[in-house]
Amino acid sequence: METERYSFLKNIFGRDTYEGFKEKARKYVPVAAGILLLLFLLSLFFHWGFLSTLIDLTFGTSLIFLLFTICVIILFDKGITIKVEYDSFSHQYIPPTKKPEGYTWTVVWGCTLIAIGIVLIYATQKYKNYYGFGCDTFLVDKNSGIYHVDGIDCEEASHSYNLEKMQGYEFQDAGYHMCEECVEWLEDAESAYNESRYRRP
Repeated sequence: METERYSFLKNIFGRDTYEGFKEKARKYVPVAAGILLLLFLLSLFFHWGFLSTLIDLTFGTSLIFLLFTICVIILFDKGITIKVEYDSFSHQYIPPTKKPEGYTWTVVWGCTLIAIGIVLIYATQKYKNYYGFGCDTFLVDKNSGIYHVDGIDCEEASHSYNLEKMQGYEFQDAGYHMCEECVEWLEDAESAYNESRYRRP
């Protein structure tokens, strides 16, 4: 009989997957956290296009951030010590048939970590969108409080004579709103993009 740590999350992921993530988490999470923190701190002072691209790739619902969140959750998971049997024929550890004492505590802790992870993904996704808007350029009519997407054929913008090219962060808290034609253009562009993703080549 051998002893090892056992928890709700370990039971969900499976022993090998859980241990694999935990081993990688110990190596890479501190480095990844440092990089993400650096990107966030830079974003507070600078509005660069390439920085927006990096944040887009590493924050929110990006695959990198999802894997990072899973690793952080597993890294902070706490288990209880149990005795396990090793099956020499299948070369696998036999999980306990009954939930050991203290297992309920690992369920509560595991669900708490998952909830924190979901909040973290949501918050960073919101920030990613906020920062991305701040880095984009727009044509702004300060008199009417309307802004237009820069670089598209907008009829309303072509008839405006008081437009000023600005980055989003320069006016995003001023209460301006996007012109209806640009809104429709963005909706059509998004619809065309989603359609092309599922269209067979």
